[in-house]
Amino acid sequence: MNDGEVYLRKATLSDVNLLFEWVNDKDVRKNAFDTHTITFEEHSSWFNRLLNGRNQAQYILMRGLKPIGQIRLDIDCSDAKIDYSIANDERGYGYGKLIIWLVVKKVREDFPEVNRLIGRIKPSNVASFYCFEKNGFEEKYQQLELNLGTLKASGEMDDIHPKSAGETVRKLIS
Repeated sequence: MNDGEVYLRKATLSDVNLLFEWVNDKDVRKNAFDTHTITFEEHSSWFNRLLNGRNQAQYILMRGLKPIGQIRLDIDCSDAKIDYSIANDERGYGYGKLIIWLVVKKVREDFPEVNRLIGRIKPSNVASFYCFEKNGFEEKYQQLELNLGTLKASGEMDDIHPKSAGETVRKLIS
């Protein structure tokens, strides 16, 4: 890491353009659960709701005066979901681990009602998995999904349910 104190600061309205740039980074979109490119109108509307809401907190990771990442908390009762990203040119220096560690400290200080932090990541996002794991997060379950819209369009429906499935089910219940 380069010299300069590294800390979290609360996001302000002046961060809207920076966060818009980061949210549309190709790797951020690839690792997002909703991969579509975000328009500025969508982003600014969402960001204004975030800043005026009570159930979200948005922070900017700073190194000295330079913003190098962002982390958001979506708070629901005693749970808080974490969403974060590191600026493209700052990746690979350990800031992912650090930003999570800093937000854990922040939650313990500022959100005493939160008892559980949740990091949802795609299986392909190995770097984020590592960052959460190194901060004491444990994998609790895996989620499998089937996109029926894509399947119907490709005509591969028959490949999902092999003809022997009925026989297998009969054996299991008999």
